[in-house]
Amino acid sequence: MEFFGSILNRLLKMNPSLAEGLEEARILGLWAEVVGPAIAKRSRATELRGKKIVVEVDHPVWKQQLLTNKNVVLKKYEDVLGRPLITDLILKNSSPQKS
Repeated sequence: MEFFGSILNRLLKMNPSLAEGLEEARILGLWAEVVGPAIAKRSRATELRGKKIVVEVDHPVWKQQLLTNKNVVLKKYEDVLGRPLITDLILKNSSPQKS
């Protein structure tokens, strides 16, 4: 396992964009843990724009809930990540699902 970690670290050093992509995926993947299951069921983090997370929300009530609790969400991200990497949320209405 140590050998694999060494290879992975060299790959990440050689390709910074790969490291950035992995960090972005990690941050987006933490969404449900950060906001909890009720909000995660009604929203999803879709992309990272600099230090802002774009979040699609399926109903205006949940969008307002996130807006009201934005500072709590940002603080939770800081706690989970160990540093303040996320500075804002960009809230969008989710696209209608195609059937």
